[in-house]
Amino acid sequence: MRPTRYRWFVVTTFFVFILLHQADKLLIGPLTTPIMESFGIDEARMGLVFSGAVLVGAICYPLWGVLFDLFRRTRLLALASLLWGASTSLSALARTFPVFMVTRASTGIDDSCYPGIYNVTADYFEPRLRGRVNGILGVGQPMGYLLGMSLGVLLQAAVGWRGIFLLTGAAGVLLALIIRFLIHEPARGGTEPELAAAQDVDRVTVHGDVLCRGEYVEREEQHHDGVQPVLGLERRERERAAEHAELRGDHPAAPTTDPRPPPAIDERRPEHLQHPRQRQERREPDLRHAEAALAQDHRQGDCEESTGQALAEVQEPEQRQTGARARGHAFTPAAPARRAASPVDR
Repeated sequence: MRPTRYRWFVVTTFFVFILLHQADKLLIGPLTTPIMESFGIDEARMGLVFSGAVLVGAICYPLWGVLFDLFRRTRLLALASLLWGASTSLSALARTFPVFMVTRASTGIDDSCYPGIYNVTADYFEPRLRGRVNGILGVGQPMGYLLGMSLGVLLQAAVGWRGIFLLTGAAGVLLALIIRFLIHEPARGGTEPELAAAQDVDRVTVHGDVLCRGEYVEREEQHHDGVQPVLGLERRERERAAEHAELRGDHPAAPTTDPRPPPAIDERRPEHLQHPRQRQERREPDLRHAEAALAQDHRQGDCEESTGQALAEVQEPEQRQTGARARGHAFTPAAPARRAASPVDR
């Protein structure tokens, strides 16, 4: 399954979870009368069932928040779905009112797991899509209310309130298996570029694709200004620093922190899309050739300069002698310059 499709599969799974969970939560409304008749209780004692679930959910909200920050969120959500299925099924099997009240109140544990759903989906989608994703998940709550009321009215006469609870409990167990084995834990902050650079996460999620930091990514995306490689921000900054060092003439280029060798040079890739170390390997033979040619030019220039000085020394007396003869004067060659006596000579 393609990454862009897989993340929408994740949203669909969590939407179904919210839909059925809210339906199970509202089932007890139309089933209140048959439940009271089964246990022989009044409305006051039935109100304890509703209050117990709300109180347990209020206590578990901060506990779920701490657990979602410390452990794998997808496994915790699978556990919440399993608790939902188990508690609802036990409610259907309860034979006394105290057992029913405890099992029904325990459904408040999974009622407070919704923050983990929004947290996981946020790591699958970049900021520009999160609003619509959260809106889709939010629709599951009112639709679940309607579904729960409809199921309670339509199936009460057919299977009874215990049968309805068994059906929704089985749905919770099935969703727990789907979340546990088919929903993968995304990288925390993977779709936040700034957070990825600040916390140095191991993976970066770009448009649904989880890219491992430290690898040379071959995937490319078409942008308005041309084709650019999709890389982590930290690696991109190192590449820019290496390019600036090459432009300043620093040689050799500063090594990267990645000890692994770069991938093989692809002759078909444009030079601006290649890694700086690849570009350096491409340019090293040309640089060595240019340095050798420049050194040879310097040697030839020094040789020509010394030869020109020697010719000038030889030709200068001849030119002065020729000029003197043309003017009718006797030419007397200049005496060689004497070296000043040093203290040792004295």
